[in-house]
Amino acid sequence: MESKNRDEKIYITDVAVEKAGRIIVPGFADMLNDELQRHHRELLLKAKTENDSNEVLRIWNIFTGDCVDTLGTENYVSPSMNPKALTFVSKSKAFSLGFLHNHPSTSGFSYEDIDTFLKTYNIALMSVVTNQGEVYMFYKTDDFDFNMSKTLFNMTVDKLGGAGARVGDEFAKAFSKICRKGGVIYGRR
Repeated sequence: MESKNRDEKIYITDVAVEKAGRIIVPGFADMLNDELQRHHRELLLKAKTENDSNEVLRIWNIFTGDCVDTLGTENYVSPSMNPKALTFVSKSKAFSLGFLHNHPSTSGFSYEDIDTFLKTYNIALMSVVTNQGEVYMFYKTDDFDFNMSKTLFNMTVDKLGGAGARVGDEFAKAFSKICRKGGVIYGRR
C-alpha cells in the first residue's frame, strides 16, 4: 500500500528499483545519462539490501567514474559519516561531483539538500531518488552564478515565511521555478 504521508518511510521494492528512470542532464553524453540511471538503481538496491531502505549517499566523480557510498539513517546522510567520502570530496575538482541520494519517503529535495548543493563548489549535480523510484535533479550549468543562486534561494525563504520554508517540498518546488536565473537546471522523472 502506498503511503499518503510524504514523510512516512517506504520500503524499497524491486519494482521501485526498476522504475528509477533515466533523467537527461543537458550537456551529458548519452553514456553519462545511462550511467546516472544505473547509479540511481544501484543506490536504491544498496539502500534496500544493506541499509533497511534508509538513506544512502553516492558521491560520483562525473569525469573519472569513481564513486563512494555512505550509509545514513532514515532521515539523514552526509559525507561526514564516512572518512573515505570526506577525502573523496576534498580531493575533487570544482563541478566534478554528483551527489546522489535516496529519500525513504516520497519527498523530493529538502531545504538542506539545496543549500548543500549551492554552497559546495565541487558538486555539479545533486539528485534525489525516492524509495518509489521517482528521480529529482538539480544541475549547475556553465552559467552557474553562486551569488545569484544564493539570492534566489534567500528570496524563496522570504517568500515562504522564513524558517517555515524548511518544511516539506514547497521550498524545492518554489526554488525550482526560478533557479534557472542562477544557472541551475531542475529536472524530474
